[in-house]
Amino acid sequence: MKVRKASSFAIASLPIALVFLLRWGVGIDANWYVGTYPQIYRLLLNDPTQPYETDPLFSLLTKLFCYLKIPYFWWVFFLGLIYIVAFFNLVYRCSSNTPISVFLFLTTDLFFFAFGALKQALAISFLLIAYCELLNKRERRINWRIVLMFILSFMAHSSALLCVICFCFSLVRLSKAFLIKITIGTVVLCPFTIFGLSKIIEKTEYGREFIGTQYGENQGSLTHMVFSFVLLVLLIVFYERILEFDEMNCFWVNMTFCYFVLMINSPALIQTFRIVYYFMPTVIIVIPLLISVIRKRALRVVSVLGVILVSVFIFWNTYYNNDGKFSYENYQTIFSYTEFLS
Repeated sequence: MKVRKASSFAIASLPIALVFLLRWGVGIDANWYVGTYPQIYRLLLNDPTQPYETDPLFSLLTKLFCYLKIPYFWWVFFLGLIYIVAFFNLVYRCSSNTPISVFLFLTTDLFFFAFGALKQALAISFLLIAYCELLNKRERRINWRIVLMFILSFMAHSSALLCVICFCFSLVRLSKAFLIKITIGTVVLCPFTIFGLSKIIEKTEYGREFIGTQYGENQGSLTHMVFSFVLLVLLIVFYERILEFDEMNCFWVNMTFCYFVLMINSPALIQTFRIVYYFMPTVIIVIPLLISVIRKRALRVVSVLGVILVSVFIFWNTYYNNDGKFSYENYQTIFSYTEFLS
């Protein structure tokens, strides 16, 4: 089921948007920024040329809001507005089942993670805009608007470069036979690729700084390995039907393959949890797509129920069960702190 009227979708999305935008003191990173934002503000009052050591675009926006003496809440509101509009725009334009995609927005943790991860959420926002630009133009090629979104996403959070590379790879239409071969090859070679990647990463400055943040052995990462593999297998099984539905869907199939490759190599990767979030937008588009190509109504109903149960389990197993609940379980709105609105 797809909502076709933009106004109807906007009204239906409003409750989720308001919960997201009117939050206060929710999210690990957000609670850190609420302390550093006044420090930056006071620093810039004394010397507007003072640097703010973080990713360039995020630094620029922060310094601009501080220089204009805009309170912290409105800075977070602005960043959140970009994210929530980019997400709902993606769902409205690209999803074949709007309600399922919105539900997955919550259970894949894309909603909750953005409470705190302000820089990465901003980077993902620009990538979502790039997805829409590509799929609306109906051409598997990169134009200047997509390049601009790539640059902005990388400037918002440097980890976005990985997703940009996957985006470019996903423009190539692969045959089903070749996709099967490289999937099997990825599985067979993963012990060697994990070993090689771990040796390379541990010699980098980034690897030395964040050593010990791999979660390739924990329950959450193993869940994502299995989930990405099952999703990719289903896409390969229904490959012809998916492309018959829309030839541009090869992009989402390839992005799912990238998601699987990175998850199976996650024991070697640093801060794998950051990588996962870049591929959750693909998940919220691909799952409704798989449901839509099922021809029998009864099977579609069963599939929807299965998706609800599995997605709730994955949310519990990969985020809620791993203490992620502490970043939002004490949710409160800005109206509890009216003095910050002035």
